[in-house]
Amino acid sequence: MTSISPQKLVLDTSTSEPWEINVRLDILLAYPTATPGRVTRLISAICAEQIAATIEQFPARRYELLEKYPNYDPQNRVEFSMLIPRLEDAYLVGEVILPLIQETATGQAPRLPTSMSQPSVDQLIRYLLPRGECEPEEPYLDRLHDFEKRKYRLRFPVAHLCAASQMIAQQRAERGATATYDYQDLSFARERVTKANVIAEHIKAAPALKLMASRLIQIDWIEPKQFSAPV
Repeated sequence: MTSISPQKLVLDTSTSEPWEINVRLDILLAYPTATPGRVTRLISAICAEQIAATIEQFPARRYELLEKYPNYDPQNRVEFSMLIPRLEDAYLVGEVILPLIQETATGQAPRLPTSMSQPSVDQLIRYLLPRGECEPEEPYLDRLHDFEKRKYRLRFPVAHLCAASQMIAQQRAERGATATYDYQDLSFARERVTKANVIAEHIKAAPALKLMASRLIQIDWIEPKQFSAPV
């Protein structure tokens, strides 16, 4: 179960499956301005896809799963692929944010392209979204403006989660690991939230990111401690 409010998200591992938590985080990244009702429908539809995939793999578990998760009817499933373009936007937003907080986070200036003297949103977006070879200037500028207005600024509430997700992807790439992840992986969800909360503090400490900081949602992680049995 997750508790959702405009300014706070509570993720409780004792009442939610790992895949429910990871779906919730991805919906937050993909649809940061969705109404609570739409968020609930999207979560149910993607979770229904998870149930459908499990049933396809283990047909004998069909009735068990449908009884346990009545809100995730496979007939209402939506494929994860519908999220991919929006998640790519979220990760790109994270790639913009990371250089903006690096000096606050590490005390060291970020490594920038030679064409960039200091990190700025405009320059970073232009660098990450280069002009196409045959793309006219005016449509290109419109594309940059659209990204900043509709994809970057609208994700201010989840900027910390965008940056955390991108950071994890970069770290995996440096290790030669795949960027894909398993929705059943609770440790991945935990890592995303832990890093997001650390990054949130760096955003709040960056003078140029005051507006972003004022809009960040709080993400609380609840995980009961595991105690070893007495020897």
